Amino acid sequence: MHHDVIIVGAGPAGSAAAITLAREGVDVLLIDRERFPRDKVCGDGLLPGSIKLLNQLGLADHFQSAGFNQINRALVISPEDKALAIAMNPREADTAFYIAPRYEFDAIIQQQAVMAGARFLRANVHYPLIESGRVKGVEVIQSGIKKSYRSRCLIGADGSSSTMAKILAPKTHNRRRRILWRRGYITGLEFDHRQVEFYFLKEIAPCGAWIFPVSETSANIGLGQYLVDYDPRKQSLNDLLAMFLKHPRIRPRLHNDYAITNRRSWYYHLAGWRMPAVAFDGAVLAGDAASFLDPFSGEGIHNALHSGIIAGEIISRALETGDCSRQRLMKYQARCQREIYRIIRRSLLIRKSYELFPGQVEKWFERINMPTSLAHKFFNRISTNFEFTGA
Repeated sequence: MHHDVIIVGAGPAGSAAAITLAREGVDVLLIDRERFPRDKVCGDGLLPGSIKLLNQLGLADHFQSAGFNQINRALVISPEDKALAIAMNPREADTAFYIAPRYEFDAIIQQQAVMAGARFLRANVHYPLIESGRVKGVEVIQSGIKKSYRSRCLIGADGSSSTMAKILAPKTHNRRRRILWRRGYITGLEFDHRQVEFYFLKEIAPCGAWIFPVSETSANIGLGQYLVDYDPRKQSLNDLLAMFLKHPRIRPRLHNDYAITNRRSWYYHLAGWRMPAVAFDGAVLAGDAASFLDPFSGEGIHNALHSGIIAGEIISRALETGDCSRQRLMKYQARCQREIYRIIRRSLLIRKSYELFPGQVEKWFERINMPTSLAHKFFNRISTNFEFTGA
């Protein structure tokens, strides 16, 4: 079977690319090993920049009608237990900060890809078909049977454990940049459902923990730690989560009958200083498969959507000329470098500053709420999603 484009992975990156291409009349086969809706380990935060991209895809009404919880404040707790309360005003009109569980969010955008005209196939992609150095499609295992699907171009959007990246660009996912996340949904905890909470704990620095309200009674709770620092023989992720719940700012708010459900763990690859190769003969990588996860916040939905849209636009034009060579698809690499990696490097600089000079960064955090301070002006200058004001 032959298609114009095969997309491996139906998450935000793959589905955004599928919507972009299908609306141009391109024959798209969207493949994922899971049936939707399906869960994914994530903080569930949907930033204003992501809403802007969803508006660009024409999906605003679908997400407004979903009833996701809207956020307008943040509480940041430093390793020295200093609190920073921030009011967050979206920079763009018709955008907001939502907590959107991935079980619902990903299903909406995947469904819209199908509605746009993409064909969805549930199958496990075994490996890409490569002939004379050029990607020509994929081999999949469906119901225990091997099948081959051929394409003019392929998009690898199959996440941090990407089969496509392991074969096309084995150096894309650097082991030293792997972060392990543990996430669950908590009830029986008192919180402000319009406010997200970030905790930079000494025990897992420079990674952090979070409480992101999904509703008035339930919140996404979790933490992350670098995989190279994780030793389950000394302290498991459940141990770390239990430690977090004993934090002086958390324990008094817990009810006796609190519960955490749907606990899951997964690892992700943070972006590094140098952008990896994401364009090849007949294929590109997008989203987490391209290691586009923000190295400071750990946020990945925005870059997934953004890279998916760019991939769709570049490949649509490439198909018109009949040229899906690496040379032609390097336009995708160049746009990702210009539009995505500029922000990634900025985030990496913030993270490295925190790792190397935690005391100085903490002093800056103290001053963010002072509108006349350099710290306040600096963070507002580099913020792409919010204008920060004193709470």
